[in-house]
This record gives sequence, structure tokens and C-alpha cells, in this order.
Amino acid sequence: MGQLFILNKDNTLRAISHQKLFDKYLYTNTLAENELLIKLLFKNDSLHNKSTFDYDESYRTFFDNFWHRMSNKVCEIQLDVEDFKVICELPEKGALDFVLYGERAYLGNRDGLFECQLGFNDDRVSLASKGFNRVFDSKTIGLNPRIGNILVSARDGLFLGAIVSREDRTNVNKDPIDESSLRTGWAQYNFVNYKSSTDASFFVNKVEEQKETIGINFSVDDGSNRNMKITEIGSEKRSLTKTIEHAAPKDDVIYTFNSLGNSFAITRKGNVLFSRFKDDLSDRETLSEFKPFRGISFDLDDLGFPLSGHVVQMGTVVEFFDKVFLIRYGVIEQISNFECRQVRTFPSSKWFKNIALTISEDCFEIHTVHPYL
Repeated sequence: MGQLFILNKDNTLRAISHQKLFDKYLYTNTLAENELLIKLLFKNDSLHNKSTFDYDESYRTFFDNFWHRMSNKVCEIQLDVEDFKVICELPEKGALDFVLYGERAYLGNRDGLFECQLGFNDDRVSLASKGFNRVFDSKTIGLNPRIGNILVSARDGLFLGAIVSREDRTNVNKDPIDESSLRTGWAQYNFVNYKSSTDASFFVNKVEEQKETIGINFSVDDGSNRNMKITEIGSEKRSLTKTIEHAAPKDDVIYTFNSLGNSFAITRKGNVLFSRFKDDLSDRETLSEFKPFRGISFDLDDLGFPLSGHVVQMGTVVEFFDKVFLIRYGVIEQISNFECRQVRTFPSSKWFKNIALTISEDCFEIHTVHPYL
């Protein structure tokens, strides 16, 4: 989309183009550095691929020197809300979750799930004259879109919404997939539903590639040229809780989460365990053996209970009450030191695989992670 969207305090949805934001607030006097900054923050799919980076010694040296100078450097800017274009008014009740997907904005609140169909012209977003419309009327606390669908964690259970055509509103099934849901996590074309911090179920879906499109390609990778569709949702349900019990006693695991390919568990001692989802699910074994991140441990006496877990392309992000940490290659690094309203990563996005977004009431931080190391 090429836009940064905000929910403004005047109850409006607003947007600013990445290019406009960069030109006004981040532009430097060095052309090469400008190109790298905008790629790292907004277009990191257009960087060199890993093999080219490894063999292009001059580029690797330039990039690493630039990264070294910019590492842990705080670039603080004060955004002027008047630079943001008003798209439409927001629903009356405050947002409990908000996501952008398939040229649509989704907002969940106490009144249900609301959808706003966005219009674009050469990466410029236009006014949404129809605004937000309610497509589901149960209190919605969590939204997780992928593959032309959106998982809706609601008061009455877990529901599935589907984008049927480019023009029509998202269709949310009336019958729940599961009786309760706190949050969800996609695992390639399957997904995990979490009823609590440790109670997790794995749902197997049937998918097939579509020859015809509705003008938008959907797949597990937002930028893929393939167009995939779930033909049967939740054809099989498996408990992950029992699998995790074999890795550690049930009362020792206090928080679980997953990426597209892995499951993670944090223990009462602060250790972090991981396991890979198996490619072949025919033998009913969903996960490989859990293993610990060696040398990785959180001081939970100081940090308290983990609030959320997320992944970037080659790392794991864990949120506590007033701190956020990145785990990467056996090292824990604190990346935020304030109470977050929300932490976002984009592990299957074409554009933002290496980005972690931390959001508070007064500000947000964009953390970009070295894409090659």
C-alpha cells in the first residue's frame, strides 16, 4: 500500500505515504544512505538477496558500515497530524484491535468487527466515502488475516471471515470454529487457536491454488505471485497443549506462541523452548521435539509475566509490562522500554519481514532488524 495509517484521537482514520514521511522527516544529505534508510524502514524486500549480499563484497562492506553507525541510534521525530490525509471516521467505540489487509482496514471493538474498503490510485489512498461498516456483531478482541481470510477472536468464540470478491464486504461465518479464543497464530496454511496463555489447538486446513483471481493474490506470503484458497477450514483439530507437556511439566510452561514454522514456549524459570511444525502431518505428529534456546533466559522476578510473543524473519520478540526484547542468534536485546498498547511484527509480509512495531498511547517505534545476519 505504501502508506502509514494511524487511528487519530479525533476519531478519524488517517494515512501518509511512506515517501512523503521519509522526505519530510528522515531525509539525509547522502543519496546512498537515503536509499538504504527507505528500504530498511519501508521496502526491505528490494534489498539485495542473501546470496548477492554474501558475494558482493563492496556492497556488504558499505551496508555493514552503515548499519554499524545506525545501530541503536534513536531517530526521534514529531509527526504533524496535518500531514496525514483523513480517510474516514472511525466507529464510535474504541479499537481493541486494528489491521490492514487486502486493501481493507479492519477494526475490532466492543460492538463487533468493522471493515473499511480502501481505494488506491498509484499507491495513493483516496477517501473512503462508505467508511467503516459492521460485518460481525460479537465483541471482537483479536484479528489475524492471511490467505484471503481473517481469523476473528470474539466473545462468542473463534470465527472466520473471507474476502470473496474485491467489491463485496468480508463474509464472516455465523458458526464458530472453536468455542473460545484469546488470540490466534497462522502456521503456513494452518493455524493455532489459543484459549489461554498455554491452552493451544492446531487446526489443519485444506488449500488449493486458484487459476482465477479477484484482482488480489492471496497466499501465506503477502507478496507471492501464487493465489491460494482455503477450501476446508479446520478439517482436523489437534491439541498442542499435550505436546508441550512432553517438553516441560504443564505447570512449568506459562506462555506459548507461534510463527509460521515454529512453536515457542516460555517456562516459569524464564527459559525459552522452540519446536518446528512438521511438514508432513499425516502421522498426526504436529511438532518436532522441543529444544531450549541455549543461554537464553528471562529474569521473570524482575520482568513479570510475558504479555505477548511475536516473530521477525530471523528472530523472536517478547513483550513484558514495560519492556520489549528481541531474541536473535543466542542474544537477548531490549528494544523498547515503555508500556506498549500493542506490539506488531509482519513475518509473512513482503515488505516488513524484518520490522517490529511497538505502539504506546503517545508514540510508536519502528525497529528494523539486520536482514542478512
